[in-house]
Amino acid sequence: MTNRAETPSKEQVIEARERAGINQTEAAKLVHLSSFTRWSEYERGERNIDSARFELFQIKTGQHPDYAPKKRPSPRSVLRQEDHARNV
Repeated sequence: MTNRAETPSKEQVIEARERAGINQTEAAKLVHLSSFTRWSEYERGERNIDSARFELFQIKTGQHPDYAPKKRPSPRSVLRQEDHARNV
């Protein structure tokens, strides 16, 4: 995890996504990016992910140290819920 004031490193971004068990496309969707390209840039170190977006990712994948649920939700189930909400 990272301090909310710090910009996470590319290694921290990769580690968080892999710990969530999802691919770059799914990670991008979780944080409202239009394609996986930007997420890929974060992981290659070409761009820095802003701390708020990384915090959102951590919260949605149950990895945030201050907001981790007792039972971590499946990131894919979060994506399904968001897709369903958009289609209702």
